[in-house]
Amino acid sequence: MGVAPAAHGALVAPLVNVLVTGASSGIGAALAVALSDRGDQVGLIGRSQAKLDAVVAKCGPACVGWAMDLGSLDDAARVAVEAWDRF
Repeated sequence: MGVAPAAHGALVAPLVNVLVTGASSGIGAALAVALSDRGDQVGLIGRSQAKLDAVVAKCGPACVGWAMDLGSLDDAARVAVEAWDRF
């Protein structure tokens, strides 16, 4: 798989499945929305369920969110399996 040139000359990667950490605010939230806007399936991880739900709502049905702290290895393993199954 290569990348395709966009209409304005920038390179655009092929559509993919993406897992974004820190997705409940800031750059992570903006990245999640931008990726979903171009058609990617996006998994979002953040610590705040309420903030994460708001970002998931902006991303649409191709996205799913997990409220968790990646400092927990058990939670990280669970989300890895769920993301693999989902995407």
